[in-house]
Amino acid sequence: MKQVIKQGMRQGMKYLVQTMARKGMSVKDIANVTDLAEEEVQQLLEQ
Repeated sequence: MKQVIKQGMRQGMKYLVQTMARKGMSVKDIANVTDLAEEEVQQLLEQ
């Protein structure tokens, strides 16, 4: 059950990050807003 919740949260974050990028936000700005590392943001955008 915990794995399912983790996976769902990751998918939600991926959707959020991709939406922010489509709206023109930079990786750095997305990282600041989401409290993710820039590397994590980049990985989510590449998926």
